Amino acid sequence: MGTKNFLARAMALSASKGIQDGFISLLLLWLARTDQSGYGLFMFGIGVAAMIRSVLALGLDQYSLREFSFSLQGRGEVLARIVRIKIILGGLILAGLALFGFLKGWNNTQSVVVLAIAVGQVMDGLAESFFNLFRAEGRQVREGGFRAGANLVGALYGAACLLLGLGVTRLVFFLVICNGLKLLVAVVGARRLKLTPTLTNRGGLLPAGQAAHILLFAGVSVLGSFYNYIQIFLLKQFQPLSEVAFYGAAYDLTSGFSGLVSQIIIGAVLFPSLVAAADQGKEQLAGRLREYFRQLIIYGMGVVFFLGTLGGWFLPLLYGSPFQAAVLPLKILAPATLLSFVNNMAIYAFMAMRQERRLLLFHLVPAGVSLLLGLLLIPVAGAVGAAGNLLACRFVMTVIIISQLHRHLPFIKLKALKPVFVGGLAWGGVYFVLGKVQPVLAAIVALIVYGLVVRYYGVRGNGD
Repeated sequence: MGTKNFLARAMALSASKGIQDGFISLLLLWLARTDQSGYGLFMFGIGVAAMIRSVLALGLDQYSLREFSFSLQGRGEVLARIVRIKIILGGLILAGLALFGFLKGWNNTQSVVVLAIAVGQVMDGLAESFFNLFRAEGRQVREGGFRAGANLVGALYGAACLLLGLGVTRLVFFLVICNGLKLLVAVVGARRLKLTPTLTNRGGLLPAGQAAHILLFAGVSVLGSFYNYIQIFLLKQFQPLSEVAFYGAAYDLTSGFSGLVSQIIIGAVLFPSLVAAADQGKEQLAGRLREYFRQLIIYGMGVVFFLGTLGGWFLPLLYGSPFQAAVLPLKILAPATLLSFVNNMAIYAFMAMRQERRLLLFHLVPAGVSLLLGLLLIPVAGAVGAAGNLLACRFVMTVIIISQLHRHLPFIKLKALKPVFVGGLAWGGVYFVLGKVQPVLAAIVALIVYGLVVRYYGVRGNGD
């Protein structure tokens, strides 16, 4: 895959992801400004649904994309089995969630919000299976168009709900609408492009001989979601909804950046390329990792600088002055965003090498840390403790997975990271000098200087 093709595919999916996140963010900002408790409840529902989605997916999205990328033969049979698994699991999970809410004494508003978000996640998970066919054949541009149209319809419904003051219980159904439309266009689009030669399958539930691989993918998916989202559950358990809202605002702002790079650029565009490189040998895979690792660090540091400085001004501007308490959690989560980029690239590299067993072992440590550290920090420090918990977990994961990947497949060249070091020093110098006079202007100028330094060395160069 050439650089131009990679950029075109990445930009198409990034644009659709940006449209989706933009619509959702605008709706949630509107909700946060008009109903802070409703916003906190919505963020709790998203945390619950994300955990559910990880169980529902069982790593099947990554598994199916890898298998489709290796070979397109027999993809209809693989897809049929995966769709069937997701439908069965989705029904069981929704029923279990309804029962859990009943036993916990959730009121009608809580139940509707959480269940509606969960239904939307089930639909999105099914759509993802069909979109993997597009990605395996390099049709990310077509996928981006389908996604953007579905998200636009859902956003229009959500805007109407907020405009008419219909409340969070009706607003939440915009996720059901946009994800339902995504599923519809994914299925119809795959059929019209003849990407699904057959979906008939009467065999066992799991692909023959692949049960162990799928279970390992499932473990990685569940543990990864656990240490990334357990903070929401602990906040809801030990703190009022206002603390959930503060952490939710900080996490929502940072996840827009991390989700764009981790899920779209790495997971949907780079991963098929890593699979193809791994099939050609270690040297090919190491070269591909070396090429993109440097760019992830460069862009990731820019995001850290932006969130760590301008984020303190930008977040209250978006969410309103009551969310000033979310600024400190945002600054703590800023470096966690960069760690998300790095960790996900390493995770997909191990998946491309069929090293799911090692990945599962790597995830056990941060998952354990997230629970123990969360129980210590969150009851006393609220949203700040939750942010510190996530940063610590991602740092632990980075130390483990990057050291193991580099040991197995040397790909890091410190000399190639020279633009990051020089650009970071330039950024720090400018911000230190001007920050005492006008912090916002200083942050903007410092970011521009960082960008110019990186540009001088050439983003695509080798840093020599």
